[in-house]
Amino acid sequence: MDPAGVVVTGEVDIATAPEMERVLLKMFDCVGASDIVVDMASTSFIDCIGVGVLVGVANRARSSGRTISVRRPSRQVCRVLHLTGLAEFFLTGGLRA
Repeated sequence: MDPAGVVVTGEVDIATAPEMERVLLKMFDCVGASDIVVDMASTSFIDCIGVGVLVGVANRARSSGRTISVRRPSRQVCRVLHLTGLAEFFLTGGLRA
């Protein structure tokens, strides 16, 4: 299976995080992607709910031997990932099971 890519734009918060989660999980379930690459260059904001979605999807991916990674994170996304200690995980291609 080939990796699939998705572009996340705008704000990822309590109002929009459920849609991001739906799309990411659909990519694994319906598209059958082996790995997901999330382009967050145009993501202007991400809060703890959005980070929680990334972690939850990453855990699901990992349990099936797949990965999720963030590419081209905006300055804000990069800052949040570093502050939460998740930068190494998401910005290096994730972890395999």
